[in-house]
Amino acid sequence: MSSTDWYRFPLIVGMIFLVGADKPSAVAQILRAPVNAVPASELPHEFVYRPQTEPVDASQLRLTPTKEYYLDNGDVLGIFIDGVLGEFDQAPPVHYPAADSDLPPSLGFPVVVQADGSISLPLVNQIMVRGLTISQAEARIRQRFLDGVRPILKPESRILVSLMRKRTVSVYVLRGDDSASASRFIGRQNLSNRSVNSRSDDSQRAERLQLPAGDNDLLNALSRTGGLPGVNARSDVRILSDPPNRAFPRSGQSPFPRTGSASDGYRSTRRTVPTRQTTGFPRSISGSDIRLNQGDVVVVEPRDTEVFYTSGLLRGGEFPIPRDRGLDVVEAVSIAGGSLTSNGPQNTTGTELLVIRRRPDGTQFTIGVDLNRAISNPAERIQVQPGDVLMLRYSPAEQIRNIGLQTLGVAGLRQLIGR
Repeated sequence: MSSTDWYRFPLIVGMIFLVGADKPSAVAQILRAPVNAVPASELPHEFVYRPQTEPVDASQLRLTPTKEYYLDNGDVLGIFIDGVLGEFDQAPPVHYPAADSDLPPSLGFPVVVQADGSISLPLVNQIMVRGLTISQAEARIRQRFLDGVRPILKPESRILVSLMRKRTVSVYVLRGDDSASASRFIGRQNLSNRSVNSRSDDSQRAERLQLPAGDNDLLNALSRTGGLPGVNARSDVRILSDPPNRAFPRSGQSPFPRTGSASDGYRSTRRTVPTRQTTGFPRSISGSDIRLNQGDVVVVEPRDTEVFYTSGLLRGGEFPIPRDRGLDVVEAVSIAGGSLTSNGPQNTTGTELLVIRRRPDGTQFTIGVDLNRAISNPAERIQVQPGDVLMLRYSPAEQIRNIGLQTLGVAGLRQLIGR
């Protein structure tokens, strides 16, 4: 447009408003008061980025294996003693362990380690084996039968001791991460179907486990009930434990720890074990945190699906946010079905994005994002937070141009401005 054609500009604007009088919403949008939005480039760092997470080292959720196994009450020994537990000319019976056991086949007859840590054998008094290894227990049994002024057996008598079955720890696992969740839609190719259509109903599946000694840790409990917490579960696992020095369970008492009343003064203890960590900041987990004792209850709680909402040119929608990585506004607009190509004669996509975000105190503020600048400048591409409302609309300049294109047509507008 030359300097002599500037008189045409008021005429163009006037015609657009007159012809577009049947589009009051569009005219109102042009004349609207600007929204008090904070530019994305001026936001503090904590409002721009969402920390990325990753699983903790799974080996931290398992007890460190020991070279020696130490006996305690509940262990079952396989013992064969010539003329005492078995005949002189008899082959020792062979016991094959269960398929999921890490024990080799054992020889002898089953003898249970009693609650006081001792075993009972014929012809001798009780023998204390608590805290002993298998070889130490065999040496003590041999000493009891072969030593003394009048030994019970001859030195060449066979005395065989092996571990037939490990003692077990009874624990309960409550999992609430089995229900369908919107997070399962992440990664599907059809982005138009990624809106949330189901949520966890907070139902829980319960299982009782008998964990062998040495495997009584959090990793084994989770592995036997479905694996590490998935996208539908909270990242922290709670463990409810019986207080120390309390017999468990009492006769007639529920196997689940409970919060006692003032009448009995009983209250279960709780600890929380993380299963995820912020990327670049590894977490250290102690063995006492992941060791499970008799009657412990492991609780995997469901998490609320983290979503963002859309409105305006994106229409109303609800979409899940990935758990372990950030989702910037350009990606979010694409997931919601928006097009980022606003140049061209149709120009049906706006570039003014308003992000309505809540503060921790419940109040809200608005962030203004220019998508044209966000495409070329990563610093403008703030990351979406759970609960954000993304409202896409035309900028005033885009609205004026769209009304002109719709009412006059491209050819008419060019003729009017002399092009």
